Amino acid sequence: MEENVKEMRRIRIALIAIAIILVFVSGGQEIVTENNTDHLPTYLHQTIPLQDGHFGVLTNDATWDDGGQINIYHYDHETNEVTLKKELSIDDFMYEQE
Repeated sequence: MEENVKEMRRIRIALIAIAIILVFVSGGQEIVTENNTDHLPTYLHQTIPLQDGHFGVLTNDATWDDGGQINIYHYDHETNEVTLKKELSIDDFMYEQE
């Protein structure tokens, strides 16, 4: 039984030594995260999350300043279907949100 205790003590000392070595070796690395979304398809930049399974999609290469159109869709999780609910100009959509 005493031999098992000695072996466990050697294993514990070895594990502590390995942990200390890993702390010193990996301590000098710097992790950099980038949030560059330029490579995403255009439709992801033009999708607007709404609530209750609804989302909006800007159409005709519209931006918020340009006065384009937004289509509001509903996604049903149970049937996995997307249905068009409304088509609005962006000006109407912004007034409706207020």
